Amino acid sequence: ALASHALVLDSLDDADDPLVQIERALLLDPDYMIGFWLLSALLRKRGFVDEALAAAGEAYRRDDEDFRSVGQLDLALRDRGDLTAALRVIDGYLDRGGNDPEALVYKSGLLLRLNQPGRALESLTGAPVESASIVYRRATAHDFLGHHDDARSCFEDLWDRREDLGNAAIAAWSGYRLGLLDEA
Repeated sequence: ALASHALVLDSLDDADDPLVQIERALLLDPDYMIGFWLLSALLRKRGFVDEALAAAGEAYRRDDEDFRSVGQLDLALRDRGDLTAALRVIDGYLDRGGNDPEALVYKSGLLLRLNQPGRALESLTGAPVESASIVYRRATAHDFLGHHDDARSCFEDLWDRREDLGNAAIAAWSGYRLGLLDEA
C-alpha cells in the first residue's frame, strides 16, 4: 500500500515526497523488491544515477526473474553508460527462461546502440507478440542495415495500426518515415 501511495504522490504536483513512502515500505520489509524497484525509478527520474543503480541492484538481488527489477537494472546501467553490462542483465534474464516481450525490446535497443543491427534484428525473430515497440525496433534495425523496403513495410504496418498503438510517438515517426508529414 505504501508503494501504491508513493506512485500516487509522484503523479501529483504539490504532494508530499513519494520517497518517504518508499522508505517507510522498505523499513517495514527490507526484502520488498517492488520498493527497491520503485525507489530506483523515482531516483532515475530525479537524475540520481548512482543511487538509482544501487536501488535497482537491490531489487534485482531480491528477484531476478521479475522483469520490473531486470528492466530497471538495465535502465540504470544504461544511464551509467555501461551498455555491455546492461546487455548481460537482459541476456541472463532470457537465458533463465524469462518471457516478458519487453526484454526483446530492451535487448534489441541495446544492440542497436552498440551498432549491432544484425544481432538486434535476429533478437526479434520469433517474438511472441508484434507489439508496436517490437515492430519499431525491427524497422530501425532494417534501416541501419540498408533494408529500406523491409523498414518501410514495418513503418507501414505501424502507420496502419496507429489508432490502436497506444504510442503517439511511434505512430507519428512512422508517418514521418513514410513521407506523410501532414498526417503525422
